[in-house]
Amino acid sequence: MFPIGKPPEGTCEFATEDCLRLCYVLDDAEYDEEMVIPEKEKKWIYGMFRDAPIDELVTKINNELDGLQTPILHWFGSGDCLSKDVDRISNIIEAVEDGIKGVVQMGFTRNVILWRRYKGIFALTIEEKRQANKREGLFSIPNYRKQTSIMYNVRYEVRGGVCGPVSCKDRTGEIIEHAINCKTCLRLKAGCFDRRRIK
Repeated sequence: MFPIGKPPEGTCEFATEDCLRLCYVLDDAEYDEEMVIPEKEKKWIYGMFRDAPIDELVTKINNELDGLQTPILHWFGSGDCLSKDVDRISNIIEAVEDGIKGVVQMGFTRNVILWRRYKGIFALTIEEKRQANKREGLFSIPNYRKQTSIMYNVRYEVRGGVCGPVSCKDRTGEIIEHAINCKTCLRLKAGCFDRRRIK
């Protein structure tokens, strides 16, 4: 969880005006109570990711995941990766991969450089399908009104193609809506975890 909004206060360097106005993280009434983290705390988290020794961060991440009883490290539940932080975040991603057995990293970003480096981890958030422009990778297209994202790939229809903070919809065959459970999507390789042929 990094600070929201444009720099210098926030980390949403590439956010669109719609995103800055309508992102579901801003709507505390509908967003998961556990995820409503004060901006002051998000700034502290960001500072720690920016400045703390990487081995210390990996230990903290491992302890947090163990406490949450999940193998999934979700990058940028709020905020994003600033251009100036791409190398630092890349170093942390690599250290987590090397240092925590069984961890699965995933997330959403608008930072194209970070996305290109880690297409197996990130979905690139775009506003409409035409912005994918035949690029290989997973994309997230927000529907601000419904507070969901359509998961998109130019080569195939993504299983479990609609993700949101409260529920997901599986577009394989019948459309089935279910309470969000990232571990279920990971097991089914659906939604954010449908990475067929992504390099």
